[in-house]
Amino acid sequence: MAARQKIRHDQIQLERERVEPIPNILLDATVGRNVEAGDTTAGVNVGLPIPLFDRNRGTIQQAQADLTRAHAEARRLELELQTRLAAEYRTYLSAWQRTQEYQATMLPKAAEATELLRQSYKDRRAPWLDVLAAQRLHTTLEVEYVDSLRTFHETDIAIRGMLLSGGLTEPPPAVGGGHIDATPKPRWNCT
Repeated sequence: MAARQKIRHDQIQLERERVEPIPNILLDATVGRNVEAGDTTAGVNVGLPIPLFDRNRGTIQQAQADLTRAHAEARRLELELQTRLAAEYRTYLSAWQRTQEYQATMLPKAAEATELLRQSYKDRRAPWLDVLAAQRLHTTLEVEYVDSLRTFHETDIAIRGMLLSGGLTEPPPAVGGGHIDATPKPRWNCT
């Protein structure tokens, strides 16, 4: 959205620079009093400057270059968002597959193995260290499952939120006017 706003700003700037070589009509009206003769005098001057050689071409070209740069920046941002979406989706899909694997296979088998070893220990057929190792493996798998689940939900939120993140970071400054480097001709005011 910010890139589109920058494009619109540069379009307006270009249109302004294209119109600038069109001269303003100069109008000067004067009124005075001649005290010695007792007369009131008035005068009107009308002028129209005709720019024969200066058509503001340099500033127009710079405004066109700024507009082209803004279009290129918008396209670059689109490609960057597509790349980020692809990476997030890959992470999302991988986390989902790991989560499914933990739920369907790994955690149930680890719980079953732990329970069998615990029963074997009660029947005095397995040492306590084997039971502890099985419980440790089961706990490690549960921690990995929670990590996969967290990653899955974080990427899901990022994708659903259209990759908007970093809401607490300082935004870039707003686009200000007057970014044209050339010195425009002074505007004449009617007096």
